[in-house]
Amino acid sequence: MPTDPTLDADALPDSPAVHSLHVDGPAEGPSDSLPDAHAVLPLDGREAQLQARLASARAEHAGHPLLAELEWLAAQHLGLVRRIDKIARISDRLQAEVLGTNKLLHARASLDALTGLGNRSALMLQLQQCRDRLRGPGGRGRHYGLLMIDLDRFKTINDRLGHAAGDQALLLVAGTLRAHTRASDVCVRWGGDEFVVLIGDCNAVGVEAVAAKLVRGFSELRLTIGDETYPLAASIGCHLGSLAETTEQSLERADAALYRAKYAGRGCYVFFHDSRSPAEDAGQAPPIPTIDAVLSAPVAVLPRKRTRRPAPLVADSAAPQASVAATPDSRRARGRRTPRS
Repeated sequence: MPTDPTLDADALPDSPAVHSLHVDGPAEGPSDSLPDAHAVLPLDGREAQLQARLASARAEHAGHPLLAELEWLAAQHLGLVRRIDKIARISDRLQAEVLGTNKLLHARASLDALTGLGNRSALMLQLQQCRDRLRGPGGRGRHYGLLMIDLDRFKTINDRLGHAAGDQALLLVAGTLRAHTRASDVCVRWGGDEFVVLIGDCNAVGVEAVAAKLVRGFSELRLTIGDETYPLAASIGCHLGSLAETTEQSLERADAALYRAKYAGRGCYVFFHDSRSPAEDAGQAPPIPTIDAVLSAPVAVLPRKRTRRPAPLVADSAAPQASVAATPDSRRARGRRTPRS
């Protein structure tokens, strides 16, 4: 054992007093001159305490043969404490970076990059959580609302005005969704020019109120490209979901109602309507009808006046008036379906 310290405490890298660590030392003999076992002090405080006790030991035991060894052990101890402190600070910093990265990755995985709304994965998670709440106490007989939204003539916008104009139109739709829904509602971009709004614990009146506000809001949108301004509109399919059907069936029914809204002339909303079947009365969800069957079924929300068709995609300062209900036109009698665009 060397008689002089080989690791001088002053020669070790300094560490700011940012952590408190447990300091353990021998329990007998010269340990009275070392920090108390399990003492929790900032690093600077532990160093000052150690130096003070060493000074006291030098004064009381001058010339003692073990004094030099005690000082060497104290220097070793302090060096280890400093290194542990430095490692702890590095570990905390790396842990914070990992947590931040995980949050960023989770946000990117659940958000649409263009609009900043949630994406399909986020909707499926929120919809499952909504259904789980309905299974809880007091959830029997309660419903949730699904609004399937499609920007009218989006393909024409992309083809005639370019994809940059299409992206701008999608951003306008996303802004309208944020402006006309509650903070508790879930708004997502389902894909392409389709969006979905999930309304938890609601009834048909509440769903219709949101759909009517959105139709009016979409009809007021204007896409400005250079010196030209183009009116926008969107169609909405509404469905009041429950635990009597699966998640996929709820989405299919909202989508089927959206087809009816497109068929009825666009720029409107339509509720999914299906007569209650014996299977549903028995607690089983009936099968999803085909699109042709949906198109031939009566519309749930009957209009009070005939729907006016949106104007073609031309620059125009006048806003087309969008109705809040759908009316089948003469093509329905011929069994023809309006393309979904």
